Amino acid sequence: MADSLVRLLRAAASRGEFRVEDARELIQFAVRRGLIGNDEGERLSGELLSAPVPSRGKPAGRVEKPRPRPAAKPIKRPAAKPIKRPAAKPIKRPAAKKLRPKKKR
Repeated sequence: MADSLVRLLRAAASRGEFRVEDARELIQFAVRRGLIGNDEGERLSGELLSAPVPSRGKPAGRVEKPRPRPAAKPIKRPAAKPIKRPAAKPIKRPAAKKLRPKKKR
């Protein structure tokens, strides 16, 4: 099943040959799984048999080569100004309290 799917995808992308057997196998799979009805599967199989087979070796449609993209121009941005921050101030902490010995009563 997986091989049939891969071959049909390649044929759709004009990278491989279309085989009716692969299409029939996918139709049978869809019918078994309940994705399409039995009547629909038979109708599709009939359409496959009556459809003309494209000549081999040539792609079905015209394949265009992708155009090369122009090189991206670098974006010129103004230099970032340094951020002026105030100098760090020392933290003022209260002086530690001296502990006095407890008085005896």
